Amino acid sequence: LSKILDDDYIPPIFAGTTEEVADSGLAEAFEALRYDDPPSAMMLEAKKKGNDAYLNGRKNRVGNVQYYRDAVNHYYEALFFADRVVPLGPDDRPAEGEQGPFYTEAELAETRSALR
Repeated sequence: LSKILDDDYIPPIFAGTTEEVADSGLAEAFEALRYDDPPSAMMLEAKKKGNDAYLNGRKNRVGNVQYYRDAVNHYYEALFFADRVVPLGPDDRPAEGEQGPFYTEAELAETRSALR
């Protein structure tokens, strides 16, 4: 409440620059809401969507390339999440209650190479 009553505080809706939005803390809050699942699960979901879009493009008899564009976009999204996955070390174990899937560095590198 004291932050809101501060004279220098600008509500995010009236922010004119990205720095003002970053200072409000709202950007981090929205980012946390957007990616509720762990990055490894989001990576697999985006890869599956890309594979489905590619297969729909192959089945398409009209020659519409939008399916392939969608597939490429989903693969880029999967690469985005792959960069956020923290690989397990050789002696690491996942924390109790932490959601998987979990990857070693080699498995993650193989998954990234399949997406490129």
